[in-house]
Amino acid sequence: MSLAGLFHEAALRHPEKTAAICSGERIGYGALETLFARIAGLLRDLLGAPQSKVLILAHNAVFSLALFPGCFRANMIACPVNWRLSAGEVASILDQEPFALAFCDSRTLPLLRSAMALQERSFRVIVLDGEEYPALLAAAEEAPYAPRQAGDCSIQYFTSGTTGIPKGVLLPDESLEAYVRTYSAVSEWTEEAIYQTSANLFHLSGFSALISLSIGGTLVLMDQFRMEEFLGTMEREGVTRVSLVPTLINRVLCEGKYREYDFSRVRKIVYGGAPMLPEQIRNVQRHLSCDTEIAYGCTETCNISVLTAEDHRRILRGELEEKKLLSVGRPAPGVQVRIMGEDRKERPTGAIGSITVKSPFLYKGYSGPDSRRAFSPDGYHDTGDLGYRDEDGYIYIVDRKHDMIVCGGENIYPKEVELCISRMEDAVSQVSVVGKPDHLWGEIVVAFVVPRRAVTAEEIVDFCKKTIASYKKPRRVIFLKELPVNANGKVDKLALRAWLREHDGEESAPCTKDR
Repeated sequence: MSLAGLFHEAALRHPEKTAAICSGERIGYGALETLFARIAGLLRDLLGAPQSKVLILAHNAVFSLALFPGCFRANMIACPVNWRLSAGEVASILDQEPFALAFCDSRTLPLLRSAMALQERSFRVIVLDGEEYPALLAAAEEAPYAPRQAGDCSIQYFTSGTTGIPKGVLLPDESLEAYVRTYSAVSEWTEEAIYQTSANLFHLSGFSALISLSIGGTLVLMDQFRMEEFLGTMEREGVTRVSLVPTLINRVLCEGKYREYDFSRVRKIVYGGAPMLPEQIRNVQRHLSCDTEIAYGCTETCNISVLTAEDHRRILRGELEEKKLLSVGRPAPGVQVRIMGEDRKERPTGAIGSITVKSPFLYKGYSGPDSRRAFSPDGYHDTGDLGYRDEDGYIYIVDRKHDMIVCGGENIYPKEVELCISRMEDAVSQVSVVGKPDHLWGEIVVAFVVPRRAVTAEEIVDFCKKTIASYKKPRRVIFLKELPVNANGKVDKLALRAWLREHDGEESAPCTKDR
């Protein structure tokens, strides 16, 4: 079985069922299957050779969503690129990838043209919401399923580039199919689900939209998260499964939106990116009356572990220790996780080390200049995350390796300080912690805070001193109206460090020498 085969089986089971809803457009499985076949025929006519790379630079919509299964059916590689990138960043991707065909929409066309001009590249560009595309599809013959060889790839995502130029991550068809089957089983995701997400299709989190279609569910795809529109659509469509990051869940709760919209059909909220505090989980249970689940993974590995709905229920009933709510659960079936030390030896239970993974969902390697397989000799991928495993096998993420702060010889993990400050829920809306070079300590802890109400740096520092070891407290607290984010919507710590270099000495809390 292949990914294309999963979509085909779903269409055979439910030809009349609504498959996807986006921006007022509704399309059934039968119509989607025909659309996939025509896209595959068009790709075959324009590209010919299997495993050709197809650039996709487009916002969430039915026409961009359909490109992925169309590529799978034709045995082409779908290469979604982040439309939030600058023209220079897109140009760097064009420089390393041999694209012969690109799909964009009218909103992203100027960006693509600018990037092509910078690289002096020329290739066929089709505008999905333009006049040419419907005519091309109408003229294309429906293509049969192209044969696949072992190791053929279906998607190439690009990393967020937080440490340099975005890297192309090649994901084999068999890895993605195994991911769909395993995660949908662990997450109890069935074809009866009506799933809503605003995750972008250029990101691995957006692959959840394709999981919904591959298992025969109904997908409600939003172009972006706008609170009123998202919740109004959720209520109107009777959504049963929702994907939201913790920040957005907290907004729903703190702004009282749960009182204005009907959440009675929602059975599960899936969150990711960061754990939620135990009290926040209880508020979800109290006000929304639905299950919660967190899934952990990265572009190269797909799903690694899940803290399931049953895990959450057992913790809230007191059957498991509350601390486990701060974990990312246990490895999914077939996934092997090792916590490795700098000496390349496996660390014991409870000891912090590098999280490395071997699984059926792994990527094939990097594309372009980074084509080397970034695996250990025995096939493990280093995620770049630091963490540990408890005696029951639950995994805890401590931080990213390159974000760790060394202050006076002590290792300080920014996520621990961020988690501490975020407990000041009434005063703090968002927080991000970085290290700043210091002649005395080596590095000092700096907290960037978006306040919810009037709060002082001294209050935040004092709260940290009472909650975590004193040496981990922020030496500076800087208040901002909002935190900068990178092209993938993550807090941009590179920009925060640059801010520190440019504004040295401004808006700081008292820099004391006590430990």
